[in-house]
Amino acid sequence: MNQILAQGNRQVWVRASDGTVAGVCKGLARLLGIEAWIVRLLWLLVVLAFGTGILFYLLAVICLPREDRVVDSEQRKIMGVCLRISRTTNVEVGLVRLIALSSLLLSAGMTLVVYFVLYFVLPSDAELSNTIDVRSRSSATVG
Repeated sequence: MNQILAQGNRQVWVRASDGTVAGVCKGLARLLGIEAWIVRLLWLLVVLAFGTGILFYLLAVICLPREDRVVDSEQRKIMGVCLRISRTTNVEVGLVRLIALSSLLLSAGMTLVVYFVLYFVLPSDAELSNTIDVRSRSSATVG
């Protein structure tokens, strides 16, 4: 299972398919290498202290793929901006989507403007695949 969830040398942010509610706490616990009850306890403390834990949990349910659907998460969603950011920066797409959605809620819509600008500024999928091909060829000749 961990071989499927490891992409290159980075861990994938996923929800557990066998979690108690939606698998967010158990998935984060696996990512961090700790017991799930610790993450659940921390989540409960955040809910009781700040009240934002429920919102974060719902955002994570929306953005993070379940571990048995990681391949589906690599598909374009609304305009494909988060996927292109993920491929350009080598940051896991679920985490990029979580940050984008959180930013959208916190910025009162300014994120939408940035999102549309990035749609036109970021390289297209074809340009990204050409860049990845060039990188893999150059690393193959160096190695």
